[in-house]
Amino acid sequence: MNSAAQAHSAAHSATNSHASNNGSAANSDAQQNPQVQALLEQLHDVKAPADIGLWPPAIGWWLAASLLIAAIYFSCRSALRYWQSRRYVKQALITLREIKQQENRMGDREVASAVIKLLKRTWFSARPNERHLIASLYGRESLETLAKVAKPSVELAVIKTDLDEILYSAEGAKLTLRRDLLFKFAEHWIKHHKRSQKQKQKLKQHKNASANTGLTQGGKHATV
Repeated sequence: MNSAAQAHSAAHSATNSHASNNGSAANSDAQQNPQVQALLEQLHDVKAPADIGLWPPAIGWWLAASLLIAAIYFSCRSALRYWQSRRYVKQALITLREIKQQENRMGDREVASAVIKLLKRTWFSARPNERHLIASLYGRESLETLAKVAKPSVELAVIKTDLDEILYSAEGAKLTLRRDLLFKFAEHWIKHHKRSQKQKQKLKQHKNASANTGLTQGGKHATV
């Protein structure tokens, strides 16, 4: 039994010694062979790939940016068209304020005529397809028609009582126009008048940035 173990141990030692001798021989050959040595020198450590940068962005980011730019463009265009469609209101209020500032140098007839002309021009801008409804009206009748598209903020009867006489009669110089009520009526009407259905549709299109035409401005001249 002991003899067999000794024999096995001796054989194992011989095998290890042989492998060691072969490895030493291979290393020795590599060191002696210039080609093998050159190949060994060309070996490098494994390098990890570089991190993915933020530029250029992926196609999804380009698409998102394009949609955002388009949304901003159409929103700005819609806001601009809406502002343009309401510009006549701002201009009418400015003109009314100028009439107020100059009223001390104007007679009642001049004040009444200037205010009614302004309101009729504003009507032409707001309701261009219905301008015939007021273009041929004068004085008291024009105020009554105007009141149909904006509920008066003052008692209209007080304003129009002597309005025709003030405008067209020689006796009008003896009458007194309630300028404060007329100005209040005009300002309220300009701010709150109803637009025609056609103009409402245009305004809606402006808000949705899908309209191709703007609001048609009314005539610049009107006869009271």
